[in-house]
Amino acid sequence: INEIAYSNMKQLFSLILLAGLNSLLFAHGVLVNRQDANEFLFLRGTALDIQVSNQIAIVKSQQTFVNLVDSGFQFTYAFPLPSSANATALRWEIDGTWYEANFASSAQDTSVTDPPTSGNPGSPGNPSLLEQYVGDNPLYFKPEFTLAYGQSIKFEITYVQLLDYKRGKVTFQYPNDYTLIQNNALETHDLNFQLSSDRLITQINLESHTGATIVNTGNQATVQYGVAFQLPTDE
Repeated sequence: INEIAYSNMKQLFSLILLAGLNSLLFAHGVLVNRQDANEFLFLRGTALDIQVSNQIAIVKSQQTFVNLVDSGFQFTYAFPLPSSANATALRWEIDGTWYEANFASSAQDTSVTDPPTSGNPGSPGNPSLLEQYVGDNPLYFKPEFTLAYGQSIKFEITYVQLLDYKRGKVTFQYPNDYTLIQNNALETHDLNFQLSSDRLITQINLESHTGATIVNTGNQATVQYGVAFQLPTDE
């Protein structure tokens, strides 16, 4: 889990990026076979862009999937939103072209699989597994197109989150554990974090990993980190 904390003391900010363990929280999207909830598309890579201003974070989370299941694959996209977050945009890219979903005011369809038919009875799978992963505030999306075998698709969700504030500290958490869904390493995992403040930023560190690029100009601070071929766990 990637945790970011910074404290407000008069005109000073202290920002620390930490790694922790929280087995009940997850944060990457997942693609589920609409005919068999036990089948998931392979997650190839992720990219996070996080813009923080005081207690408000705007998060763009990208996930790249590849269909290694079968041709003619229809799926449900599910994303475990934090309880204090609201999604503002969802789009996807196939073969170089981007498409955008429309948000409706009506309640979302929370069914993961399609109703069984005589020709395709399907499988309800293990709903408790997916329910455990997506948590209490999931976003679901069921596009009406299929993916060919070997075809890739990239999803990007944008959400606004009110960050926790306690005892003078504001914290941001983005859990990284995907092993409930997949035990294969991700090809890429990139993080871009930017903090803007009218107050002086006195410290910014990434304590969980080495090799990050960190810049602090006083009122603007950035942390950039990338890793390749690593198992998506909390650590």
